[in-house]
Amino acid sequence: MGGTRLNAARQELISSLNSLPADASFYVIFYDADFEAMPADGLLPATPTDVAKIVKWIETQTPHGDTEPTAAMRRALALKPDTIWLLSDGQFGSGVSEQIRRAHPDRRVMIHTIAFHDQ
Repeated sequence: MGGTRLNAARQELISSLNSLPADASFYVIFYDADFEAMPADGLLPATPTDVAKIVKWIETQTPHGDTEPTAAMRRALALKPDTIWLLSDGQFGSGVSEQIRRAHPDRRVMIHTIAFHDQ
């Protein structure tokens, strides 16, 4: 994801983080062929200080190409969140959905997907 799509996704992410209630927790992972997780060991409380720190990190992220979310999803699932939002502007390779299903056998985490793509 690059250019205007990345900028739009980044701004929506920042807006979403800024609107979280203080008793919520969050974690952000960017991915391409690999992944880059935010600089924290686990979920952070959505306090203004923690959100501001991560917003600065989000603003430094740049696109690298590829669309391989499996490792990022494994990392996200390991955090045991209630919900995951998976955003992509590319098509996943064959087998990605099955790999994510195997990494999430109990199906306790709600996974939402949003696709940004050309017509």
